[in-house]
Amino acid sequence: MWYRQISRQLFHGCGGIQAVRWLRRKGVTILMYHKFPADLAMLESQCRYLRKYYQVISLGRLSQLLRNGDPLPDWSVVITVDDGHGSFYHYAYPVFAKFDFPVTVYLTTRPLDTRGWLWFDRVAYAFLTSRRQEVDLPNPPSAEGMASGPRQTAHNPMALGSRDRRLGLAEQYMELMKVVPDKYFSLCLKNLELSLGVQVPDEAPQEWVALSWDEVRLMARDKVEFGAHSVTHPILTQVEEQAQLYEEIVGSKNKIEAELDKPVLHFAYPNGQPQDFSPSIVKIVRDAGYETSVTTIRGQVFKGDDPFLLRRISCGAELPFHQFQNHVAAFRT
Repeated sequence: MWYRQISRQLFHGCGGIQAVRWLRRKGVTILMYHKFPADLAMLESQCRYLRKYYQVISLGRLSQLLRNGDPLPDWSVVITVDDGHGSFYHYAYPVFAKFDFPVTVYLTTRPLDTRGWLWFDRVAYAFLTSRRQEVDLPNPPSAEGMASGPRQTAHNPMALGSRDRRLGLAEQYMELMKVVPDKYFSLCLKNLELSLGVQVPDEAPQEWVALSWDEVRLMARDKVEFGAHSVTHPILTQVEEQAQLYEEIVGSKNKIEAELDKPVLHFAYPNGQPQDFSPSIVKIVRDAGYETSVTTIRGQVFKGDDPFLLRRISCGAELPFHQFQNHVAAFRT
């Protein structure tokens, strides 16, 4: 609404963000990025702002401070990147390196091994490339299984329409898929692609491609630290088999360590909301030898916080600058 836009302009014009920045100085903000656009002007502006008003510290340093019970430095920020898309290497990495900022990148390892897909990118691709103008989407299977039929649809044809409309529908469908039991997940993806009439290629196109291990090794020699984000990015609470759960959490760690010949100390819960992990999952992470794990629960980190339940603030290189200022200060307008 127009009055909200005016109020935001007044807030920033009158120095409101400076006051918030001072009030929130004791909390460490862990920023969470994902993919990056080729146009890096906004990311450069964000880095200049961070250099002027904050100190960017590594996740390893934050971990050590929490473990020792030491005071956290005022106005501190940690930069993290989820999933391991190739766009980080091609676009963002040179910018962060220019500013000498440490970054932690969480890798989902299977796409690096196969040059394949993260499941949510595959969903987005299917919606975007479908030649159909409308579609009956299949109902994702529930916890009760597939008793009602593997391709039952809602019988409610939806117009696909514009790119933005398709991306919106893809996001809605992804949310439904997050509660699909993992044993039905591949079938759910297949049914969706059949409904949309799309044959998804085995290897992801450039827009969705993952990092390569060669790129990871190159960046690991710089100020980029790599953590684990599971093998296939499932919602961990939907994984029923303990062996598979262990493989997602510990196997991803072992794979990265084997590729880099150095310890992997940080884990990111896929999706990372409270319903996506449990005390037993946190215990597996802790017992695996990780030092920290991060959620997507919004908030800052304070002295005494559990290092295996660290909060983060969502971010993006495309954010309008005033929104970026708010996010770094953990301020919601």
